[in-house]
Amino acid sequence: MPDGTSCFFDGTVIKAYNADRLPDSLSKKEWKVERLPAGKTEPVYEMARLDWPYLTRVVYTGKHYGQTLRSLFPHGRSKLGPDGAIWTSTYSGDAHINPATGQFSPYYSSQILRSEDYGHTFKLRAHMEYEADGKKYPYQSGGFSDNDFEFMPDGSIIWFFRLNWFMYTGKEWDPMYMARLTDNGHTWSKPVIFSDVGILPRLCKLKSGITLVCYARPGMFVTVCENESGTRWCEPLVLLEAGDRSHLANTKINTPIFHQWDGTCGNPELIPLDDKSALLFYSDFYFPDENGIKRKTILCRNITVERCKRKQRDR
Repeated sequence: MPDGTSCFFDGTVIKAYNADRLPDSLSKKEWKVERLPAGKTEPVYEMARLDWPYLTRVVYTGKHYGQTLRSLFPHGRSKLGPDGAIWTSTYSGDAHINPATGQFSPYYSSQILRSEDYGHTFKLRAHMEYEADGKKYPYQSGGFSDNDFEFMPDGSIIWFFRLNWFMYTGKEWDPMYMARLTDNGHTWSKPVIFSDVGILPRLCKLKSGITLVCYARPGMFVTVCENESGTRWCEPLVLLEAGDRSHLANTKINTPIFHQWDGTCGNPELIPLDDKSALLFYSDFYFPDENGIKRKTILCRNITVERCKRKQRDR
């Protein structure tokens, strides 16, 4: 018997199982990793152990999935913390068991794990549960899924979360939330809305210590933190407007589906370049080629940070 069940709006049934209750072949708490030994050019495959109480394995049953056991892997990016440990973020299955209470939840939840042995073992350090209340945290939601974090100069950690998940709600976007973690990631603030949109938040810190975040869908935005704690941010740079861009297509689209309307997949990436700039990667479905024909294109743009007077937003 599963520890709990949930479903997608298309009727797919989601069954959640405490890994400790499964047969040995399904109960292993580990990630597959690649390690590049010093002086070598070929990676070595190995399994990293997970210290994750109530780790949940999820099984999909439905016309699009048949019966599928969801794979186990980190969804976020690994970062070297100021403590010398490797930190990485991920999120739970489409339903999960709260590691703090042992209780089932039908929502996603976000996690940060930490390794003190160079990636051989990862231990759960932070868990952000989605506590739906119908108002501040809507019932109709996917919960906290895609997420990213960054270490701030004041010693805190800022953490950004995706809320919307189309297969749960049929909605294309929802607000993006933010929380701050103190005492090296053991305790955290309640998440608050940072932006009206934000499917895949990506944070990066420049060599100068300046922190940026990019987010999208609909539209495409980059904003810069203006203090050491992550509580004050400038007005965002708008790279793609959040609106109907289907009129840019080669031929008229009478009834555009969402991605035709938005004109981008909305999954950006932000990589630090030097003291004052970063590289932003994103897609534009209506970028003209050398013949003026609009094509789905992956773009790279240099984002430069300069001091100027902008309206500030306190978070």
